[in-house]
Amino acid sequence: MWRTWIRNETLHQRLLAVALVFAVALAFAPVSGFQFIQLDDPKHIVENPNLNPPALIKLPAIWKDSYFGMYIPVTYTLWGLTAIFTNIGRYPAVYDPKLYHSLNAIVHLVNVLLLFSILLALSRSTLAAFFGSLFFAWHPVQIESVAWVSSLKDLLCTTFSLLCLSFLLRWESTKCTRWKYYFIGLLSFTLALLSKPSAVMVPVCAAGVLWLFRSTPKKTLAIRLGPWLLLAAPIAYVTKVAQPYTAGLQIAPWWQRPYIALDALGFYVSKLLLPIRLSMDYGRTPHWVLSHLSPYVFVLLVFVAAVIYYREHLGPIPRALLLALLALLPVLGFVPFLFQIFSTVADRYLYFPLALLSIGLTLFLKNQRSRSIWALGGCAIVALGALSREHLPTWQDGIRIFEHSVRITPQSVLASNNLGVEYQVRGRFKEAAESFSRAVELDPKRYDLYGNLGAALVASGNTREGIKKLLFAESNGALPSIVLYNLGRAYLRLGQYENARKYAAEALELEPDTPRVQELYRVTHKSGG
Repeated sequence: MWRTWIRNETLHQRLLAVALVFAVALAFAPVSGFQFIQLDDPKHIVENPNLNPPALIKLPAIWKDSYFGMYIPVTYTLWGLTAIFTNIGRYPAVYDPKLYHSLNAIVHLVNVLLLFSILLALSRSTLAAFFGSLFFAWHPVQIESVAWVSSLKDLLCTTFSLLCLSFLLRWESTKCTRWKYYFIGLLSFTLALLSKPSAVMVPVCAAGVLWLFRSTPKKTLAIRLGPWLLLAAPIAYVTKVAQPYTAGLQIAPWWQRPYIALDALGFYVSKLLLPIRLSMDYGRTPHWVLSHLSPYVFVLLVFVAAVIYYREHLGPIPRALLLALLALLPVLGFVPFLFQIFSTVADRYLYFPLALLSIGLTLFLKNQRSRSIWALGGCAIVALGALSREHLPTWQDGIRIFEHSVRITPQSVLASNNLGVEYQVRGRFKEAAESFSRAVELDPKRYDLYGNLGAALVASGNTREGIKKLLFAESNGALPSIVLYNLGRAYLRLGQYENARKYAAEALELEPDTPRVQELYRVTHKSGG
């Protein structure tokens, strides 16, 4: 596909593609110096027994079973290959966060160029396609996906989703006679699902693009793309099994979920139009939203009314908004999902929907003859790029992003808890205990937080009080492997070797492949005779 594109497109288009490469580098090159964030990054890569130590022989295990509550074998395979090829001749393995951050930036660049080719095919307007791609590349809500290593799954899912759409456009342009494009599109959809299961809506969104912007008959699309949804069923089932709802997830009754979805949509509208005060977590859990009067519902109603009133002037933008809505359906709260323990909304959920919005923006600009509109659009996109560069440094390490998140959303349990984790990793135990205490105050029924608080108290020297918190967490069934591990360490510190051995053995039974648990087991069984 790329060889054909390079050969057939004009010099003007190729130069703008090069300009997009420089634009992405200008905005996101600093991420190559960022650190891992303790929220998920180490668990996905450094502590993953399928990746540490890295070996090709381990890769099939990634495809066999889910890990860390997710079945995303394509994403884990890319991480695994990165670990293997950057550790040839090294022992023990080194996991340099700069490499994994650079990988995210490269995949984002690939997505920008893929989108540019799609926008060219849909609009036949080089400049409009460039502006649409730049909007996708530079919008500040993209920062979370690019700057957080764990969001590689969102990036890869979008890569294969855009490939799927690209090949379906080729298939449609040949009047549905070149079936190889259809089947390559199907393969791309499958890989998108295996990168992140929320790609289940890709066939619906692709059908919407072909129907709304290429006038492909609805009957043809239903017959040819409808069966693709059946492909997603087994993967959705595996995901459902891999992500059981925990006690911390308060599932709202079905009749309250539309309100949660309206709040989420209004929130996304506000962040798209005014991308300020961005955070890793917004603390908008279903319980929090239902217990507060949401201003975002009002924002959404005003926005919808404005779109309807000005629909004749907006051209294809309302249709693109509808497609973005379809892409967001799995994460609006109609069907509960695990991250709702912390928040229904997250910036990374907008990554693929923003590509669909770029289609509407591109086709809108294509039909504009007013230089003032083009100038206004250009200034707005430059402003988005400037905001992205201003916000990007907050993602440099876990301390910065979670201190920022606590300032933006003080009600966020996730931000307070993970700020404590970042402090603890750096040996700042008293500050860690303070952050965990704040998280417990925000949600006293999240018993795993007591386990974190207990571990911080033990590390800060308040061992007996820490053990009380850990035992309280254990008695309420909170993350037993972590709590048992920390109890073993705490009793070892007190010299109570029998208790230390007991909890180390129980932790090892739950996590036999975790190196730190293995080490604790060895130490406790060598201590005290």
